[in-house]
Amino acid sequence: MALREKIITIEADGEDKGKRFRIRRMNAIDGDRWGCHCIKALVEAGKNIHGLNPDDGLAGVAAMGIELLNNMARDQMDDLNDRLMECVKFLPNDKDDSIEIDWKHAGNTGQFTDLKTPGVIRSEAFSLHVDFFKGAQPLFYRLFTMLLMGSSDPAPDTATSQSELAS
Repeated sequence: MALREKIITIEADGEDKGKRFRIRRMNAIDGDRWGCHCIKALVEAGKNIHGLNPDDGLAGVAAMGIELLNNMARDQMDDLNDRLMECVKFLPNDKDDSIEIDWKHAGNTGQFTDLKTPGVIRSEAFSLHVDFFKGAQPLFYRLFTMLLMGSSDPAPDTATSQSELAS
């Protein structure tokens, strides 16, 4: 089965209007590793994560979207952003989508120049990958509850096993 992908066309007026990018989701192993690194960086950020409700669990983190990267140390944010953007290819030829240029190379050689484009494409790439977070919510719900409560003891009514979460 092919990896999930989408082609994004820049719609907004500006220097890059009409330019196209292919975003291909990471394979399961790399996506899992990237997701775990995101979670670890969030845990290390501690209580500086504003807008996260413990009742939302990991789905709440996914709902924060790309904003969660702003709660990380700069080095972690840059590393996770770089890894995420490895999934992006610039498509310079409207008639042949098999011609691709790596994201970093395309940016460094002026293939796209609008300062809004990286943010748009990064948001799209992130949204393609957050299904990992939504699917992992039951596994990490307790961790985030404890983190946000500032305690290693679960809340009295917090489910602590997979079977309790399913009911």
